Amino acid sequence: MLEIRERIFNVLDEKEYMSTKRKRSGEIMDSLVSDPTIGARIAEYYGKERVRTYIKDAVLNRYTKERTKAPDDWTPFIKELFGSECSQVATSNGVRLFRSEDGTIFVASHGRLLKWETALRKLLEYRAANAKALLEHGKIVESCLVLMSGGAPQTAADTDLLRSALANINVKVKVL
Repeated sequence: MLEIRERIFNVLDEKEYMSTKRKRSGEIMDSLVSDPTIGARIAEYYGKERVRTYIKDAVLNRYTKERTKAPDDWTPFIKELFGSECSQVATSNGVRLFRSEDGTIFVASHGRLLKWETALRKLLEYRAANAKALLEHGKIVESCLVLMSGGAPQTAADTDLLRSALANINVKVKVL
């Protein structure tokens, strides 16, 4: 099944699946189901009636996660956003903490650009739950979101609006 998954990933990349609208993504799904090297092979293992469900649940979800996964090292983003060299000091429930040599604490959360609210909520919940400790251990606490576009279309105006809105609550944004 690994070779089938790789084949599906290749087709999705070729057809720029991450940036397609709903109607087009349905057409891509139909082509995967009807492809004899994909749909027919999956049907051998799961039955014809479960091919679409298997592709959607087992392969597309994995594809989306892999294509929107944040890089391991976020220190370059902190430097870009805040102009500070820092080191990562902790990770908790998808929120990463960084500390600069001057004692500034950076709280960073990540998510998908289309669901930036979820990343913001994680960040705010972390800050609320750890407010006292953050202030005890850092002289300043800064916040940012690292958002993965995953090829999803976003106009420059929409990105600027998001950055501007979040700047009002002192949250900086890096879109990858």
